[in-house]
Amino acid sequence: GEYTNPPVSINVNVNNIVSYKITSENGVFIRSERKPSDNSNKMTKLSKGSLLQIVDHKDNGKFANGYHWWFVKFGTSATTGDLVGWCAGEYLQSYGFPQNSKKIEGVEITAYYSCVESEIEEIADTFPEKYNPTGSETIEGLGTFNRAFLYSAKGVVMQGSGRDKLGRLIKCRTSSDWIRDEDGDAVWIADENAVEFYEAPLWSQSPWDISRGALWYGISPWHSIAVDPDVIPLGSIVYIKELDGKELSNGERLDGYFVAEDTGGGIEGKHIDLFVGTGNAALSEWWNIQEELKDKIDSESKRLKLDVQYDDSGLWSSKKAELKSPAELKLYNSQNRITDIPAELRVYDSQDRITGLVDGEVKTEIPYSIYSYFDKAVTIVFPTDSYHYEIKGIGKGTYGLTITSISKEKNDIFNSTDIPISNNTIHRYTINWSALSQGLEGITLQIDADGDGAFEQTITSDGELTHDEFLLKTETKITKPEKALYIVNNKILSLFTPLIIGSIDIEVNVFEELDINHVEFYIDDKFKANDTTEPYVWTWDEKTFGRHTIKVIAYDNAGNHVSKQITVWKFF
Repeated sequence: GEYTNPPVSINVNVNNIVSYKITSENGVFIRSERKPSDNSNKMTKLSKGSLLQIVDHKDNGKFANGYHWWFVKFGTSATTGDLVGWCAGEYLQSYGFPQNSKKIEGVEITAYYSCVESEIEEIADTFPEKYNPTGSETIEGLGTFNRAFLYSAKGVVMQGSGRDKLGRLIKCRTSSDWIRDEDGDAVWIADENAVEFYEAPLWSQSPWDISRGALWYGISPWHSIAVDPDVIPLGSIVYIKELDGKELSNGERLDGYFVAEDTGGGIEGKHIDLFVGTGNAALSEWWNIQEELKDKIDSESKRLKLDVQYDDSGLWSSKKAELKSPAELKLYNSQNRITDIPAELRVYDSQDRITGLVDGEVKTEIPYSIYSYFDKAVTIVFPTDSYHYEIKGIGKGTYGLTITSISKEKNDIFNSTDIPISNNTIHRYTINWSALSQGLEGITLQIDADGDGAFEQTITSDGELTHDEFLLKTETKITKPEKALYIVNNKILSLFTPLIIGSIDIEVNVFEELDINHVEFYIDDKFKANDTTEPYVWTWDEKTFGRHTIKVIAYDNAGNHVSKQITVWKFF
């Protein structure tokens, strides 16, 4: 039909390094016709969150059949080339690099992985001698290992982590320099005595629980890269055009975007090391991609060399929620283990998509989010939504929570420490960052004690919530009067609201372990009494008629305070 031209539905950068995410809950069908108004059965369905690139076409932005249409690339086929078609712009949300993103030419691209001890044993005798320490080695507290698993070019020291025969994640730290071979490549650690191995916690057998990057988050296969921070700042989003659309054996296609979140002793200058996963199968995926790009391999270095673009504004637009052990300020004890925490961390966006741990299962539904088992941390790169943060108890104990909002101007941080929690209890945090930055109580914490979906309590906090402050705000209660009829201080029967005839003792219960300074009593916001010793009681014997508000404010010796109030009816 004839095209009409109402205002276009999205702002478009054509043929730049720009992607668009599908926002429709049910996904969309991409039409493969020549014009957006054509109708045929040639359709390809893409799910919500899929990335597209709008490419140049004379009919872009035209209006037909109730939508604006855009010619998009949604992948690459080894047999047919670019996969293209028409998509309704109303279902797209812009994501991508700014036009001033930085370009680096001739960057060496290599890959690293998490090795597996049994696989290295199978191929160890194929390594050149200088890359292949032989025999076995016993490490106190860990057991006996094949030395090739520890020290070879494909071992833990070179790759950063590995799975031993028992399935444990073995990592290392070192204070030694790297040996270089005649080509200048890093080979392995010169002084084995300078290497310390340890077992990292295994929160799951998830394939991406294999390492922790330089930013202290967990790193993800085909998503995380190691860089020289002097060349590409940590936290940058990196786009590699030649990897855009490359298909893995599981059918997943790379979108060409990576996060610079790791470094390495052998990563210097214009060099990117792409993390590909666990075991030889992961390396094989990389070798297949290298074979497809063999015309890009440099004849001298024998390494893949590609041009890349990066945007370091991601450094200033990330939010991190990190669940940590209150007893270990550095997250680790002397054995470099995370103290067990009886809780799971989850982040929800406005569409109720989840990133975090749910009943032991990792979920990363929020776009461009990462969950790290090692740190119990969630990172959201390019946050563009509102979020709330939930802690669900999976046992009885305490937890600490740090939430950081990073911007170019400043960093805003919320810390909670030693917060008690029980099995099935849910703590839901929401944050008003503007109020928090002004020193106000920008934190709202809702508490569902039994996990039934109903929040029984709501408290507020400034940027620091301590154990004692939490107990003060949650355990302080007006215990008398209850919802009942009282005659001259005696409870007669339960009612839907407190009804008082004559005088009554107003009683306040405060958690007994707290260091309370005093409790103040108010009637209709008028100060009436002050009690400095337990039990905290004041006798209200004024003759009055009608509806009133009883308010109490409890103060501890640290300066924290909490206010509780109830509405009552009183006669005489």
